[in-house]
Amino acid sequence: MDNNPLEDLSLADRIQELMTSPVIEEVFNSVEREIFEEWITSADSNKRESLYHEFSGMQRFLKRVRAHMDNATLIRSRK
Repeated sequence: MDNNPLEDLSLADRIQELMTSPVIEEVFNSVEREIFEEWITSADSNKRESLYHEFSGMQRFLKRVRAHMDNATLIRSRK
């Protein structure tokens, strides 16, 4: 039987530990601010589009990471 990584509590615990680290939070916030500032101040439409996709990709990544943490919380509540 394949192990679903979304139901792997040890993986979720490690993800949560990393993502709640003040250092990691500051890194993500800093990168997010940097991309956003560059996006809104760029005069080049191609660069703005590229930065928009980069920002969107980062948001998608963070959404998936949060889903891992939320799933772990849900799994624990069922036990």
